[in-house]
Amino acid sequence: MKNRIAVLWLRVRVLASETRQRIDAFVKNEDELYWADPAAYRRRTDSFWAKVALVLWLVMMLTVYILEA
Repeated sequence: MKNRIAVLWLRVRVLASETRQRIDAFVKNEDELYWADPAAYRRRTDSFWAKVALVLWLVMMLTVYILEA
């Protein structure tokens, strides 16, 4: 039983380490994109948040439509 717990704990630590590495790589990439061309980076992120807002608005409207039916 202790062996299983140790293996599970090791897997959790490996997963956490991999996740940290992925986040660090993502942040480094985003940082490089920003400093390469700040205006293009802002346009890209603004476009992303506009899409997120549109999807949220559509979900809200669909929810209202379903609740009123």
